[in-house]
Amino acid sequence: PWVAVLAWRERNKGYALIVLTYLLQWLPWIRSPRITFAYHFYVDIPLICLCNAIVLQRIPKLRGIAVAAYVAVVVSSFAYFYPILAAHGLSWNQWHQRMWIGKWIIGPG
Repeated sequence: PWVAVLAWRERNKGYALIVLTYLLQWLPWIRSPRITFAYHFYVDIPLICLCNAIVLQRIPKLRGIAVAAYVAVVVSSFAYFYPILAAHGLSWNQWHQRMWIGKWIIGPG
């Protein structure tokens, strides 16, 4: 959303194109109740990375600390969820620890 605001304020066509591309890819699937279509969202990952980079460049104070903290959160989240992404064997307890939203839970328990 912040990149959309920047695109509007600065009349930046590049930012507007990123936001428009993201929305055109995402909006057709917004109402789909099936999680099996999650792979259609993978196209948006580079656009999300670009938006994150644009926003992180705009943080005026403590830029280095903010960027380092953001990268640390992203890397630790990836490491935490990697066993699920890689279909690595987990105990049910470990599986349920990673299911933060009730709708995510698949399996016994």
